[in-house]
Amino acid sequence: MARAKTAPFIITEVISAASTTAIQSGTLDLSAYVDPGDSQGVEIMAVDYIWFTQNDNMPAFHSADFRAVAQLKDNTNNELVPYDNIHLVSSGSLYYDAQNVVSNISDVYPDILYLSKDGGRVSVNDSMEICVKSSASVANLACAVRIQMRVISLNKRDYMTLALQTVSDN
Repeated sequence: MARAKTAPFIITEVISAASTTAIQSGTLDLSAYVDPGDSQGVEIMAVDYIWFTQNDNMPAFHSADFRAVAQLKDNTNNELVPYDNIHLVSSGSLYYDAQNVVSNISDVYPDILYLSKDGGRVSVNDSMEICVKSSASVANLACAVRIQMRVISLNKRDYMTLALQTVSDN
């Protein structure tokens, strides 16, 4: 299906969710890597979610219980999506209780994606979105998302199939 054009590399984005329970989002511009003319896309191999407080780069902390979630998607709608949505590439969550117990309840760190022949999730979109939401207003809360990917070359047929699937589900 796909042939690697580059070695794996890492893109990192930090999304702040400080002092709000509203969804916060950021867009990753992949237009330098995705090229319809050459049937070129990206293969996402692994995603790490690192929850921390921005003022001191320490692990996330709060005086009361809270939950937080982050989603990496291959569409941009500024919303969290259901976990069976085709656009969901990866997700990570954090649960913190006031007795200093921190756990990940619904996903694994890192989120390793075994969806293509070589182990990654193929995308032909020129942008991706990260959405973060917290159940409580937590001062300085942020999530660093580290995405390991590589540029791949697809045959025209596979590229068109992926492009049409993405468009039909938007």
